[in-house]
Amino acid sequence: MPDRYRVVDGRIRNDKCEINVVEHCNLSCKGCSHLSPILPKHFVSPVDISTDLSILARHYRADEVRLVGGEPLLHPDLPAVAAAVRASGITERVCVVTNGLLLDRMDESFWQAVDKVEVSLYPGRHPSAEHHARYEDRARDHGVDLVASRVDRFRQSYTELPNHDRALTERVFRSCKIVHDWRCHTVANGMLFRCPQSYFLPKVLTEHFAVPDVDALRIDAGEDFGDRLLAFLDATGPLASCSQCLGTSGHLVRHVQVRRTQFRTEQEIPAREMVSRRQGHRWLRARGRKPLESTYRRIRRAVSRGRR
Repeated sequence: MPDRYRVVDGRIRNDKCEINVVEHCNLSCKGCSHLSPILPKHFVSPVDISTDLSILARHYRADEVRLVGGEPLLHPDLPAVAAAVRASGITERVCVVTNGLLLDRMDESFWQAVDKVEVSLYPGRHPSAEHHARYEDRARDHGVDLVASRVDRFRQSYTELPNHDRALTERVFRSCKIVHDWRCHTVANGMLFRCPQSYFLPKVLTEHFAVPDVDALRIDAGEDFGDRLLAFLDATGPLASCSQCLGTSGHLVRHVQVRRTQFRTEQEIPAREMVSRRQGHRWLRARGRKPLESTYRRIRRAVSRGRR
């Protein structure tokens, strides 16, 4: 399994922490792993963010806090959210991840509030060259790092159908870059999640999960919170949400926009048919780990050895 988390000066260190400042989006991407096409409008409160992150910051430090969505530029007061993040002491660097369609409309207060902007350019749904040139100039004028990347394929991210295959769930978890490599911790509603999918899937797929916070750790001011936080992050078993999630092992599919009413039906495929065995095994071997063998393969090898 991955290396354990580093603790420096009493605080757990991580590269990034994410906040879904909104959960809805102005696009409806078929492969959206945050399930934005079917989520209602929701805006985080800067006051709530300040409270949660100020407590968390006593035990946790991120190199960067990423304001994501949904589409974060739909938030009516994103500079206030960024200010709350910075004032909490959890990080010194604030990044916004956006599809860029509204970026040209952002005023001076936005560019003064952030350190970095990452733009995902989707086929047929990206800013014009003229708009890109304008916000590129604004980023340069304010010393904001601007990174743009083209995204023409998504990985299949989850299944709507029940998955009771424990071996498959274990393999998805073991090979998941989101949890183990990228460590995309998510803060939402006073709780910390090890990945955004463990926040979104239980709240949407209520037929598969008893409670929406099944994979969460509540952020509190208890004296032992730091110890509980470290144990939570270092846990080695699959999350409950891994049963419906494909992690980073889903097949790559062409990026397309879908009707919001069709989003969930597009995911009504058995998990085993959506998982790329090669993708998961490639990452495990790169990390020096042995891929899990299927029960069928173990039996076949045992029978083969018995014949020799």
